[in-house]
Amino acid sequence: MDHYGQYDLSGIKDNELEPCPRVWDPLRKTWSDDWKEKLFDVEVSGYKNRYENMQYRLADILADPTNLIEIVNYGIENPESSTNAVGELLEQLYQTDKHQVLITADGYNQWFQPTKMPSFRYSNCN
Repeated sequence: MDHYGQYDLSGIKDNELEPCPRVWDPLRKTWSDDWKEKLFDVEVSGYKNRYENMQYRLADILADPTNLIEIVNYGIENPESSTNAVGELLEQLYQTDKHQVLITADGYNQWFQPTKMPSFRYSNCN
């Protein structure tokens, strides 16, 4: 478990690039995060409180797992940490030299379907 504890709660590894950078969309003539300006104050404070409560890593709670099944079980029992658990699990599997590992994900293409959530954030993003 030499590589354990390098992922944050959203599954982003330390020293990786920003997953959702602020970029200019020339077609829509707007920045990718301009939707934030349209939020009500109560929404902004709600997001802020939620983000502050989520400033921890799996390694802060599950300090020293002895095997991978501990990480898997913790992710199953605590859905808010499941993305972090998957990141930690995959990192351990990528770094192992003891066994050959093949990782498959059934229905992976379903993750990239357009959202059905009605929101101004997604207008003109087709």
